[in-house]
Amino acid sequence: MSVRSPSTFDPNLLIEPYELGTTGESGKIRNIYQGTGLLIQTTDKISVGDQVLPVEIPHKGEILNELMIFFFDRLENIPHWKPRRISPTYVEGINARPIRLEVIVRGYLSGHAWRLYQNGIRNMGGSEIPEGLKEYDPLPKPIITPTTKEADKDQDIEELEIIQKGLATEKEYDKIKSYALEIYRQGSEYAQSRKLILLDSKYEFGRDKKGKIILIDELHTPDSSRYLGKGKDGKWIHLSKEYVRRRVRSMGKNPSYTRAWIEEVSKHYKKVYQHLMGRAFEPSEELNFHGS
Repeated sequence: MSVRSPSTFDPNLLIEPYELGTTGESGKIRNIYQGTGLLIQTTDKISVGDQVLPVEIPHKGEILNELMIFFFDRLENIPHWKPRRISPTYVEGINARPIRLEVIVRGYLSGHAWRLYQNGIRNMGGSEIPEGLKEYDPLPKPIITPTTKEADKDQDIEELEIIQKGLATEKEYDKIKSYALEIYRQGSEYAQSRKLILLDSKYEFGRDKKGKIILIDELHTPDSSRYLGKGKDGKWIHLSKEYVRRRVRSMGKNPSYTRAWIEEVSKHYKKVYQHLMGRAFEPSEELNFHGS
């Protein structure tokens, strides 16, 4: 099918079997439309923690959309929501009922896990973490540290709590863990082929209309995964939204999002794209975009 450019695309133009729901839900950076299928627009908005910043980052939505489809297309042996790109910033796929969990697989000591480690915590996700590790050191094996998806702030949750609260049955959560570890393995292998390290990654799952567990949401984008790469000076650099998080924290309590700052962040996302894809990002300028 053919649709217009991202700024003029009208979701009501979609043909059967997709039927647009009567309302659109808004996530932090996505507009989500419910119907017999699921339609998601990835905007140029950007969030840090639980806060959506009062700026938009040029081309960010298109970059995330293209990377997401790339990684879903190469994913093997994992059932998922089969997203299909129908415009530079819109995808449609299976409408699954989300399980209110974020399943974070960590292969290295970074981010939230590193902060916990600095505070003396050595048991994470049911695994004992050795003494004497430094930030970005590899863990003995990848671990899973789930969090609940709450309206105000995500909270760490133990496996037993997941079962007791009815978020998933024991059998379902075993399958989720198995899927998550395999997805991370595939993503890590690809990152290594691009001379990158996939430090950790967030995955979300849902139940399709038959109750089957499937992978939903985004996959291995710089907003859902932390990558490290080598800069021109040979030092490790962040190639993910972690770069933005650190820039925002460095500005203190009264950050100023100038035009130069916005351009800097846009260039960062384009740099991440180039590291992951091996080619420069080229914005879509076609009047008509043919989904694949």
